[in-house]
Formats: sequence, C-alpha cells, structure tokens
Amino acid sequence: MVSISRRGFVRPMVLTLLGLFILIALTASFSGAAEDKYFSGDNITVNLLLDANKEAPAELQLMIYNPENKLIVNGTKEFDLEEGENQINYTVPFITDMDGLHYIRYDIFADLDGGQTLVQSSTQYFDGEINDPPVIDLISPEMNSIYSPEDEILFSANVSDPEGQKTNISWSTNVSGIIGNGTSFYSNLDSVGTHKITITAEDEMGAESNQSILIEIAERNDQNAISTGKGSSGTGSTPAITNPSENDGNEAIPSGSDEQIDVPNEDVGSDETQNIPENEDERGFLPGFEAIVLILGLLFATGVKRRGI
Repeated sequence: MVSISRRGFVRPMVLTLLGLFILIALTASFSGAAEDKYFSGDNITVNLLLDANKEAPAELQLMIYNPENKLIVNGTKEFDLEEGENQINYTVPFITDMDGLHYIRYDIFADLDGGQTLVQSSTQYFDGEINDPPVIDLISPEMNSIYSPEDEILFSANVSDPEGQKTNISWSTNVSGIIGNGTSFYSNLDSVGTHKITITAEDEMGAESNQSILIEIAERNDQNAISTGKGSSGTGSTPAITNPSENDGNEAIPSGSDEQIDVPNEDVGSDETQNIPENEDERGFLPGFEAIVLILGLLFATGVKRRGI
C-alpha cells in the first residue's frame, strides 16, 4: 500500500510507486489489430489501476509523440482518487503522419492541500502507422457518357483498403445529391444536363478517398435517339445524333430520288447566271428563220420562171 504525503515523496517512495502504485495497459478500440500496432485514426485507451490510502483530487495528463519526438496528441482528464483501488480509463484519438515507433507518456498529479504534485510519470512504446485511404477503381459509368432520363445506368467500382478494413461507399451527383450506396447497382437520373458523378469510399478509421467523372443526361428525340444539341456522341446506351430531316426548315431529299429542287433566284448564282435561259432562245429563233428562208426561196423560184417565159 502506498501513502500520500502533504510534503511530497522522497526518492525511495517514488521507486515503490513505479512498482506498485500504477499498472498501465494499452488497448485499441477496434478488433483485428495487433496489440502493439495502431493505425492513424484509431482510438487508444489507457487503463490505469491506482492504489491510494486517502482521498484526493487528481489529474491525468497523457501525451503521444511520433518517431521524431514531436508531440502529436495531448489530453487531460481530472478525477477523484478514493481510498483503496481506483480504475481510471482514458481514451484519446491517435492521429499520425508517420510510420514507426511512437510512445505514450502519462503524468499523474494529486492535489495535496491546494497544490498539484506530480506523483507518477511513465512511458510506453508502440508501433504506429499511417492509415492509408481506400483505393477506388471506377468501372461505370465512363467519362462523358450520354444517357436519357429513362436509362438505367450502371454505377460500379472496385474498392479496396490497404489495411483490409471495411469500407462505406456512396455515389452522388452535384445536381440531385445522393444516388445510392455500394460497389454496384443500377439507377436512373431524371434531371437533364451535365452531372458530376462522385464516388466516395471511407474506411472504419475515417480515411476517405473519392473519384469524380462527368456524364450527360439528355432527352430522346422523335427518332428515339439522344439529342444534346451539341453535335457530340458519347458512350451511353445510345450515342447522340443529328436528325438529317432538320436542316434549317428544308426537307431532306432521299438518295436516288427524281424530285427536283426549286432554288429562288435571289439565293443562288450571280446576275449573269440568273437571266434568260440561253438554250430556249436558240430553240425559239430557228423556226422563224427557216420560214423566211423558205419564202425567199419561193419568190426566187417564181422570178426565174417568169424570166424563162
């Protein structure tokens, strides 16, 4: 049994404290991890067993240092020591950006007649590692795909965690919010326009990663083709096309048709090429010329005949 004195502790008493007064153990808040290894994002719980012969206010100060001896966690807990055995549990989040040997230092202070006195200090080492975020391999949909509001779109990805933790996976769009959860499912998007699709994966210790792509949602036209008005095609269920029958209000002419197209004079050609058709004038001139020649020939023949008489 250890006693607490108003005057503090002499050196032999301190040595006794190290052996009898406090027992410390580290436990992780998650299952499946080794007892001496903790990942960034874990909660580390310190269990202290304190034995005292009188009541006194006390305080626990807990500090965690990284391999470069830099303070990365600092917490304080106040409690009341009671006569006899005291069980004190204190949990702190472990956040580190380095792999390697870390250590916990704890100091216990007791209030002796209005003054805080250090009654115990100890250190314990443990292996700490960075918690890497999940890895996402996006399968579907593909970048710049085009779909209609009626299409059932496949949302699919392979997700793995470097530490083998379970992951929560969600899909969302910047237009309408959450789409669904999981690694693979079908869903349609009602809102026409460009959607930024984001998949987010988070592991059990809060490490998160995400990936985004753009897709287009467009209405179908009368020919059951997706038309975006952009003249581009995508990799959705039906590529975008331009309707050949919609050419500035003019009807399209099927290939091999005998139908002729009347073009207004003011739209095509110059003044020289839009006037009197030359071939028609030549065809109208020849019949009159032949009649005159015929008459002259008859008159000439009549004159010759009279002279002969």
